[in-house]
Amino acid sequence: MSRKDSFFDKIMFHTELPSETLPGMPIVELLGSHRILIENHKAVTMYGCNEIRIRFSYGQLSICGSCLELVRMSKQQLVITGQIERLTLHRG
Repeated sequence: MSRKDSFFDKIMFHTELPSETLPGMPIVELLGSHRILIENHKAVTMYGCNEIRIRFSYGQLSICGSCLELVRMSKQQLVITGQIERLTLHRG
């Protein structure tokens, strides 16, 4: 864990601030099992119809399913649709 991540983790732990108020903190919103919104990402590291991997400052998020499609991508936000079956966070 980097020094910056450790500092923000301590702030979240010792205060009752919602984590989305911290700058640069990734936000992942799952809307049912067919749509996911991701904010504050670093990059798309893998793209396929069965798996998409997104890099954050502290690791990667793996989205697995079928008919996955990246329908919107900007510097700050991603929108992925398809049949989402599993989300896995890979730290480090």
